[in-house]
Amino acid sequence: MRLLEDRAKQWLRARDLPVPQGRAAGTAQEAGAAARTLGGRVAVKALVAAGRRGKAGGVQLVEGESAAQAAARAILGMEVAGQRTERVYVESAVAIEAEFYLSFGFGRLAPRVVVSRHGGIDIETVARTGPAGIVTADIDPLRGLTAWQAAGLWDRAGVEGRLLPPLAALTARLYDAFRAADALMLEVNPLALTRDGSLSIVGTMMEIDANALFRHPAWQDLDLEDAGPGGRPLNE
Repeated sequence: MRLLEDRAKQWLRARDLPVPQGRAAGTAQEAGAAARTLGGRVAVKALVAAGRRGKAGGVQLVEGESAAQAAARAILGMEVAGQRTERVYVESAVAIEAEFYLSFGFGRLAPRVVVSRHGGIDIETVARTGPAGIVTADIDPLRGLTAWQAAGLWDRAGVEGRLLPPLAALTARLYDAFRAADALMLEVNPLALTRDGSLSIVGTMMEIDANALFRHPAWQDLDLEDAGPGGRPLNE
């Protein structure tokens, strides 16, 4: 079961990870109010369980309350990857210097991490035309992923210099968040290097194991087909 971006980022923010401030909105007026509260340039995003929203027109960068309202009106009701947009996510825009890709999932026998120094909306193109730019490795499920191991992965991906230690440390912390959420998938794209030299989790998706929902009280309200309280599958 996929968490939408507001829930996924709420989980990461609660673990003191670098997530831009944002809030969900169900109407254009709510989106405008969110933009006014956040101040400055904001991103208005379709809240759907799908990637590549930018290419579908589901992400707009605007400034000001009225512009955010107009963006929300355009996005609400839009179909993205076959899903109707019922809400938008309004988030402080980030001045991006470089974009990276990071994801956690599962291989055949173990958790797996994927990193690339080429993030953003064209990561699929990188996978097709330059697969050497994408580094994949299994993670020992008992030992986890250390910052030192993460540094080795990013080094193989072509990241150099002073960025390597903070990027590796953030990667290790994101794996801890992935594991603590009982997640099946956590994708950060882009993981942005901002113009002030900090790292920011700009885009993220997370898929969680419905069988583990009983361990997560904050997600008890999620709707699951053929499931009882806490996500436990119903028996006869």
